[in-house]
Amino acid sequence: MTEPMGWDRLGRRVARMGLGSLMVGGVASFVAPAPVGAQESTRAITVGATVEGRLGRTDPKVMGRGAFHAYRFEAVAGGRYKVTMRSADLDAYVWVAENVGGLTDQVASDDDGGGDTDAQLLFRPSRAGTYLIVAQSLDADETGAYTLVVESVPPPAPVAAAPLVLGQPREGALLTDGPEMDDGEETVVYAAYTITGRGERVRVTVRSGVFDAMLRVVRVGPRGETLVTSDDDAAGGTDAEAIFVADGTFRVYVRAVNPRDHGGFIIVAAPAPTPAPEAARRLLDLEHR
Repeated sequence: MTEPMGWDRLGRRVARMGLGSLMVGGVASFVAPAPVGAQESTRAITVGATVEGRLGRTDPKVMGRGAFHAYRFEAVAGGRYKVTMRSADLDAYVWVAENVGGLTDQVASDDDGGGDTDAQLLFRPSRAGTYLIVAQSLDADETGAYTLVVESVPPPAPVAAAPLVLGQPREGALLTDGPEMDDGEETVVYAAYTITGRGERVRVTVRSGVFDAMLRVVRVGPRGETLVTSDDDAAGGTDAEAIFVADGTFRVYVRAVNPRDHGGFIIVAAPAPTPAPEAARRLLDLEHR
C-alpha cells in the first residue's frame, strides 16, 4: 500500500507538502509558509498507476471536510486527465491544486462524478508543471481505505451542431468530457446549435440553474465563421440572450462563463419583435458610437 508522507500538525505539514495558502474561489482557507522544494516531500502519482491509501483519524483535515492525503503529479499543458477516487468506506472527495505565486489554487474538485459515493473529475491544465492531487473524505468524521488513479483521456471528437426551430425549446448540457474550444489560456466545454433564416429577427435565450450561461452567435460563410454577437446576462441573472437578424446560416455556441462549470440548460429560439423607429434609431446610434 502506498501512502503519502504523514502530516504532523495542520500548518507545519501543509508547509512541508508545499500547499502554502490554499485558495478556494479566491479565498484563502489556511495559511502556512511554503519553503522552496516543499513539494518534494509528497509522494508522486503517475498516469495509469493506481494508488491505494487509508485515511485515518490522525491525518489532517481542511475546508470543513475530513482527512486527506496529497500527491504530486506532473502535468503536460493542454493534457486531459481523469482523476478517480473510489472507496467503500467513505464518501470520496478529490481535488486538484496548483501553485500560483506562492499560493495554492484549487483548480478542480468533485465528490460524486464516479457514481454513488465515488469521486471523479476531468482535469485540463493550462500549463505544464507540478500539481497536487488531494484525496479526501467529504464527511469530517469518516475514515477508511481508498484507491486513486489518474488516466490520460483523448480529446473528444467535434460534434455536429443541433438544429434550432423557432418556438421549440431544447434541453442541452455542458459535459465535463464534452467538446472543447480555446478560451485564452484555458479550454472550455461547449454545446453548438445551428439556425437558418430568411431575414427575420430572432431571439435566442439560454437559461441554466447550475452555471452562469454565455452564448456566442456566428455567421457561417464560405470563409468560415464571423462573430455576430455574444452575451452572458441579457436574459437576467445568470441567463444569456441575443437578438439578431437571421439572414442566412448561423451557429450558436453555448458555454459557461466559468470554464470549470458544467451542467444542464434550456435553449430556445423565438421570433423577436421589430423595434419601434425611435428605439431602432437609439440602438443604431449606440452601435456607431
